Order: sequence, then C-alpha cells, then structure tokens
Amino acid sequence: MNITDSPTSQVGMPSYDTQSSDLSALLPLKQVLNIVPLSRSSWLNGVRRGIYPQPIRLSPRRIAWLSSEVISLVETFINSRPSHQLDDMEYRTKKKETHNLANRLKG
Repeated sequence: MNITDSPTSQVGMPSYDTQSSDLSALLPLKQVLNIVPLSRSSWLNGVRRGIYPQPIRLSPRRIAWLSSEVISLVETFINSRPSHQLDDMEYRTKKKETHNLANRLKG
C-alpha cells in the first residue's frame, strides 16, 4: 500500500460533521491531521512504520482512517504522558477535551 499517492487536499471534499457521526466514520487525511497535531509527513511516516493506524483504501488515490482508531490513538497519547509533566488541571482539561471529542464523534 503506497499511502504517499494520496493527494494532500481534495477540491470539493465533503466536510466531516463530528456532531452527527459515530466512531465508525471514515476520516480523510486532512481531518485526521485536524485531530492529531502532527505534520502530514510525520503522520504518514508513523503509518508506514506501524506506529499509527493503517488507512482504509477507498480508491486508488483515496484513503481514510476509522475515527475510532484515531480517537483511541489520541487518548493513548494523553494517558501515556506522565501526569507530573502537566499541571493537574491542564492534564484533566486535555483528557476531558479528548473525551468530549470522542462523544461528539459517537453522535
């Protein structure tokens, strides 16, 4: 699977409505990068190395990720960070933001 063949942006790409979607929704790369604060190249390198979730090929030039896997990855980032690196209030706020995003994606 050559994930670098996917275009960096799609003209007329439908917007992703997190309010009415569930966790089995498919996210294009652009939406994944709105959720995971990584550069495109860092994300794709992590996918190639098996660190990040594998995409689902929708067509020869189009890939997407399961939103549940992306949200789970973000939760893993937050939960694996030692709480002493963040002040307690900031840690709880970040964890709550991820939980709220997951709930919005559930619909």
